[in-house]
Amino acid sequence: VTSATLAEAYAHMTQRLPGSDQAVEWMLAVTGVKQDRLRTLEHLIDVKLSSQSAVNAGFDMRDFARIAVTLHEQGSPLHAIFHSHPSSGAPSPSAVDWRLQDLLDKGGYPAIQAVFSQDGYVRFFARHPFNLTVSGKGVERVDPNIHLYRLVHFGTLPRPGDASSPGRT
Repeated sequence: VTSATLAEAYAHMTQRLPGSDQAVEWMLAVTGVKQDRLRTLEHLIDVKLSSQSAVNAGFDMRDFARIAVTLHEQGSPLHAIFHSHPSSGAPSPSAVDWRLQDLLDKGGYPAIQAVFSQDGYVRFFARHPFNLTVSGKGVERVDPNIHLYRLVHFGTLPRPGDASSPGRT
């Protein structure tokens, strides 16, 4: 995963609901390249949420199923689920997060998860062993034993169609 992808995910995960100042949980599906045992986490997919609050977020299962089918048809497997906890400090997976991991494993998705905190911590986790490499600048490794990182640069790259993208007038 690149530091730019993590910064983009963080920007999504820490947004506020329109008209509200309350921090809520957000979720994204993530895919990327799969070659042999190597999987990249590079394409963030916004899935409709069926529930969302300061202590909970859940995918709309119809939208998630539609996206899962599209990914399968394109040969792009689900590699990760990113979500946020609207708290500060190093996040820990909740019991709900672990139940989701069990569902992913039972469903045949060898995906990992990452939970983001409001102050830039990111913890990756799964029931199965995995290695993680973060490339680029702007992310520091805090504790490799629990795959804990912290964003120290929060800027995101322009996206196609953004008014700030090069070549736009």
